[in-house]
Amino acid sequence: MSTRFEPALPAEGWLPHQPPMRLIQSIIALEPAGVWAWTVITAESAFVEGDRVSSVLGLEYLAQAAAAYFSLQSRDTAQP
Repeated sequence: MSTRFEPALPAEGWLPHQPPMRLIQSIIALEPAGVWAWTVITAESAFVEGDRVSSVLGLEYLAQAAAAYFSLQSRDTAQP
C-alpha cells in the first residue's frame, strides 16, 4: 500500500543525522518497494564544490533515503 504524505514529512524525525550530514530534507511518499525523498541542492549546500556535487555523494543520498524507508517501515509494523 502506498502512502503519500501531505505535507511531506520532515526527514529530521526519521533519520539520526544532524545538519550538515542530514542531506535528505523530507519524505514525500512510502511505497512497498521504496520511498520518495526530497532535497534541494543549492550553492550553500554541504559538499557543493563550485557548481557541482560529487557523484559519490549520490550514494549518501541513497543511503539516507533507505534509512528513512526502513525507519518508516518499522513504524508501520510496530506492535503496541
